[in-house]
Amino acid sequence: MNISERYTKEGFVWLPNEKKTFRYSDGDENEANILNAIQTSEDLSVGSQELNKKIIDWPTKYHLSSQRVNLLYPVINIIKDAEILEVGSGCGAITRYLAETGKEVIALEGGRRRSEITGMRCRDLQNVQVYNDNFLDFDIDKKFDIVTLIGVLECSSIYSDAQNPIQEILKKAKKFLKPDGSLIIAIENRLGLKYFAGAPEDHLDEPYIGLENRYDKKGPVTFGKKELEQLLHDAEFKVQDFLFAFPDYKFPLAIITTNGVQDQTINIADILKTRTTYYKSSPYPSSFSEEAVWPLIAKNNLTGDLANSFLVLASNSDVSKLEINALAYTFSTESRKPEFCKVNKFIKNENGYLVCREKKHQAFQNRSKKIVHDLTEHEYIQGDLYLNGLLKIVNQKNWHITDVYNWFKPWAAYLLSKSVKTEEGYYFLDGKYFDASPFNAFGLENGEGFQLFDLEWLVKEKLRLDYVLFRGFYYSFSYIDKIQRPESGYYHSRSEIVLDVLKDIFNKELLDLVYYREKERELLKEVVETVPDVFFDSGIKYSDTEEYLQAHLFKNSVFEPLSQIAIQFFWRYPGIDFSETDSASQLAELTTEINVVRYKTPINSSEIDAIRLDIGNRIGLLNIHDIKLTDDAGSVLWIWNKIADEQNDVLLIEDKINWPGKTVQIAASDDPYIIIKSNEASNLQLKNATFIEISISALSNEQLQVLKYFPSTLNYTANTDEESQTNIVSRLNSIDKELKFFAAKESLNIVMYEKLVSLLHEAQDPKKTSAFQEQINSLNNKVNALMKEAADSNTLILLLREKSTAQLTENIKLQEKLKLNAIAKELLETNLQAKEAALVDLKQQLQTFSEQVSKLIDQSNMLYDTTRRLETEKKELHSIKVAFQHRINELQQKHEDVSGLLKTEIALNIQKNEKIETLNSVIKKLDEFYEKKNAVAVLYNKLKGKKVIS
Repeated sequence: MNISERYTKEGFVWLPNEKKTFRYSDGDENEANILNAIQTSEDLSVGSQELNKKIIDWPTKYHLSSQRVNLLYPVINIIKDAEILEVGSGCGAITRYLAETGKEVIALEGGRRRSEITGMRCRDLQNVQVYNDNFLDFDIDKKFDIVTLIGVLECSSIYSDAQNPIQEILKKAKKFLKPDGSLIIAIENRLGLKYFAGAPEDHLDEPYIGLENRYDKKGPVTFGKKELEQLLHDAEFKVQDFLFAFPDYKFPLAIITTNGVQDQTINIADILKTRTTYYKSSPYPSSFSEEAVWPLIAKNNLTGDLANSFLVLASNSDVSKLEINALAYTFSTESRKPEFCKVNKFIKNENGYLVCREKKHQAFQNRSKKIVHDLTEHEYIQGDLYLNGLLKIVNQKNWHITDVYNWFKPWAAYLLSKSVKTEEGYYFLDGKYFDASPFNAFGLENGEGFQLFDLEWLVKEKLRLDYVLFRGFYYSFSYIDKIQRPESGYYHSRSEIVLDVLKDIFNKELLDLVYYREKERELLKEVVETVPDVFFDSGIKYSDTEEYLQAHLFKNSVFEPLSQIAIQFFWRYPGIDFSETDSASQLAELTTEINVVRYKTPINSSEIDAIRLDIGNRIGLLNIHDIKLTDDAGSVLWIWNKIADEQNDVLLIEDKINWPGKTVQIAASDDPYIIIKSNEASNLQLKNATFIEISISALSNEQLQVLKYFPSTLNYTANTDEESQTNIVSRLNSIDKELKFFAAKESLNIVMYEKLVSLLHEAQDPKKTSAFQEQINSLNNKVNALMKEAADSNTLILLLREKSTAQLTENIKLQEKLKLNAIAKELLETNLQAKEAALVDLKQQLQTFSEQVSKLIDQSNMLYDTTRRLETEKKELHSIKVAFQHRINELQQKHEDVSGLLKTEIALNIQKNEKIETLNSVIKKLDEFYEKKNAVAVLYNKLKGKKVIS
């Protein structure tokens, strides 16, 4: 069928002549933002920094980020020079890559605006055609080398009424393939490990739906590996190659091939470190450490079955088209400048196992004057990462810092042997060791030295040894999800552990955390797009979080005022989660004086439905005086009512007696936050707000003294047997909770707390344990009595309140009667006519006022209607503007074509004129020649006549 019979091209898109509806959308505002970002950008390439800077939320990240195309790197050789049909192009992120890599692309998208965005993203490419149509209705007389169903197959049931919509989609895709063509599928695995850990189903945003098979017949559905294999077999695809994307196919950080999963040489567990946890925008409450589970899964050859996503290459041919030598791919692309985005390809060939390091974006060149990016191929080294030694230590309960020191000492000695000491006492390393770290090293079997690998950064200067050791040790914790409680007590940050070890290696005066942070900022800004505000300040996740909070939340050391904290302000739009892209952060000083931290609200703040405040980045206490929204003039538009809709690792205490106007925030981790939603309870409205102000201060000594009497747990260290000690601590916690109730409700029993603390000190003597137990029981009885007495008092108070309310009602009624009698008496004693006239006048004023109010309401309604009409016209004008811009582009193209023709015509005319001038010159010369010839003839005749006469 002729394309023009079914489609008409408008701008960059072929639209169906028959109008259709398509329900899928990212939301009008989100799609408008994406379209605007693309329309206003000149560089539309996959690695465009211009587009990357316009990523502001989840939708823009999903449709603009170059990380999306990591998925297709393992099949790049198949895509090259291929004719491709892309089903479900979305907003063109994958389309752009297919067109830059392949020969020809037909992109099919059901959503009208999304197809227009795809066309706009590829407007400078000549090998792309975009069609706006449903795949099941699409028909074209053409076969393709590749058909893609990336994030499409799972939605088949939504857009098809067939009895088996999945098979219908697969068979239609196969119909468009050449005999040796390939179908590329990307889809979630319903049995992915993240879903067992509690991650919500990606399409329905609810946990366990896929695992429990609670999919709706007309909704999205995903499959396990065996299910998907059977579906492809039923569709008669001969070859099925499965690859496994981590943490997810949307933004892959690693892709393992089937050969890689089955290979016994490469260490899948090490390759997947830090690459298995996927957060759409914010963490889900995982029921276990996924990072810790993957090594066991790999060991039992279950990696493919429990991977979170599949990348499948299905073919009509009898031979696999994948690179048979490839085992795995890892991607270092997030946050990096495009010239430093890297792909590691693990292969096996006749020379053994190799790691090939390649630039992802070949067109971008290294512009740094400080760092060289080394992408030299190297041999894959089989062995146990030196980092794993640290992992084993900190995963043991009651580990000791000495064990960490003994593990770290050989590593420090190895780098020390490569360094040179200066007169100032510092040791310096060659810049090639910048990336030397325990996670880039294997310990040699004889214990003498290390085998380094993947040292991709070469710094063009000497580096301080203590800085290199610090950063390598610090970043090692990025590969460790959670640690156990150390014997010596809890550490609050990674830096504390690292410095605690380094102080036994270097002179303590040489260690300088400020210098390390400044140096890291200096070098990191050469490599990444956006440099963080704070370095080397991350906290630690403990496996026994509850015990950690009890043991350290209320230690006296925690009560010491913090000198400086980081505060981060997040905002959230409807339908998406909080993300780093929608946030702002700054450092704030903490003193007993009030410090106001101020942020500018985003431009489209009226659409925000919640805010999140990370007030502080470490364990400790501070005062929150208030949180306000203000306009440009400083007028207060909203004040926080001290209620948080959600909170994480934070306790808010308000004591109107001891410290009125202050809310004490107790942070239990390095990531405390509160969330305030826009609802009736908070009355949060960001419309017209220009700034958000957070007023904070450190706690005063008086506050600290009060808080010391309310510990969450008491530091009990009696030398009794374990069972007795557990029993005593359990009873203490029980009493503590009851006393805290009274303290909160009645400001009561500080004396009892003091007794309890003194009893604890006595309990350190095992001989007094029995007596101590009896005293605790006695205290328990007293508490019970107090609670009963309080309950009786509350009952009495309620009765008194009821009686007081009734009496108050009678008094009010009596006062009303007295007032009415007084008014009546006054009316009788004064001129009733004057009062009546005044009442008539008042009625007239009320009537006039009522008429004015009615007019204002009418004017308001007219204004509202006008506003709505203007908004409609604005949208129509925007559509006209886009269409007009398309028309201008077409006219401009035609103008350029006509100009070319005119230039050609002018050139031809010039050549013609030059030839005419040449001919005229020749004619003129011929005329001159004939004139001379005639003159010669005349002369000849004369001479001839003279001869005859003679």
